[in-house]
Amino acid sequence: MKRFILIFSFILVLFCSCGKNDNLSPYVNGTALQTEVSSSEKATTEKLKAENFVSSPSETTAVQSAVNQQASSLFSASWLSYIELSLVSGRNTAESYTAYIDGIFDNMKKVGITDAFVQVRPFADAFYPSDIFPSSAYIASEQGGALPFDVFGLIAERAKLKGLSVHAWINPYRVSSGNDIEALSEKNPARQLYKEGTNEDVAVTEKGIYFNPASERVRKLITDGVRELMEKYDIKGIHIDDYFYFENCGDFDARQYSVYTSLGGNLDLADWRRENVSVLLSALYSAVKSFGEDKIFSVSPAGDIAKCYNEGYADVYLWCREEGYCDMIIPQLYFGFENEKRPFTRCLEDWISLCKDGNVRLVPGLALYKAGQEDVYALSGKNEWLNNSDIIARQVEVIRQKKCHGYALYSGTYIDFNEKSFAEELNNLKTMVY
Repeated sequence: MKRFILIFSFILVLFCSCGKNDNLSPYVNGTALQTEVSSSEKATTEKLKAENFVSSPSETTAVQSAVNQQASSLFSASWLSYIELSLVSGRNTAESYTAYIDGIFDNMKKVGITDAFVQVRPFADAFYPSDIFPSSAYIASEQGGALPFDVFGLIAERAKLKGLSVHAWINPYRVSSGNDIEALSEKNPARQLYKEGTNEDVAVTEKGIYFNPASERVRKLITDGVRELMEKYDIKGIHIDDYFYFENCGDFDARQYSVYTSLGGNLDLADWRRENVSVLLSALYSAVKSFGEDKIFSVSPAGDIAKCYNEGYADVYLWCREEGYCDMIIPQLYFGFENEKRPFTRCLEDWISLCKDGNVRLVPGLALYKAGQEDVYALSGKNEWLNNSDIIARQVEVIRQKKCHGYALYSGTYIDFNEKSFAEELNNLKTMVY
């Protein structure tokens, strides 16, 4: 009888304690939350254990399980770039490519990754059959050449079979890293727009060719491309990265700005440029949402807020403050804790301040690719990634403590358990997730 009462009392205590903690549900109104097991609580548990006040292994396991559950409930993603997805010798058939992609996705799942940002339009070209953009030279014999198979279609299918969600990653403005317009496929809309005479839709510079963010025709083209992707494939959403206005863009848009001011526009040049980018983001957001409110439009700007705002003309202040521009902001916080100029925690807190209104989910991007490498731009902290193998795991822990929505790793091919430096970082991350 006493044993029965003891067991009943223990169950009652558990039931009551669960009822008091609303955060046990991982999602509230679509926003991920984490259970409150803080680092101080873990430290207290370890202290009690050391003093023999926690004698039951099952109780200690339960606490660690709760910590792991918080980490695994975070949104977790990885990028896959066009370079990693290109058709090269050894993976240029559907069969060999399937084996290659399956290997990447299997490794992602080992560390709890749930979503993949798959780059399908890096240079006004396509990794899929498109009626708008020519096939990419990275998967065809040349830009606009015949496709051996639907690369993105295969990737999306394999991801679904593996239980992963796919987001189509595009570069809206970048056309080419070269500056010869004639080198583009005749099917390339950038070449077609350029040859129509005004040349104000496309900028040809020494460092590359870019679509002009001020052009309404360009905005329609990019939005139509997003609609095409959403219609063709069963994907979670659309993702863009940090290519906005091109570096040192000069006065290429001077005539258009002059027309704007002559019609009564009162924004200065910098604010006008920022508005051009924001207008496109708003259009892309609306296009994605037209396929379902659960679809996600995400943006990955550079980690340096001032550089985003002043050089890329990306108004991250606006996007993080107001609804209708993106669901998820994924700043590239590719810094270690010991980075002399941009330490990770301080940069993260700056982005948290931008997202404090809660309209946009914050998902920091982490530099898995730096594992085991010298980080020369970190100055006095350049050896941090050489001397430590738990940086990613500790960054995820900080992200969890700060109640961010999740994290993203760059990149999928660095999730390699056969390479020592990556394996050590990944095993530390895996321990936290599971």
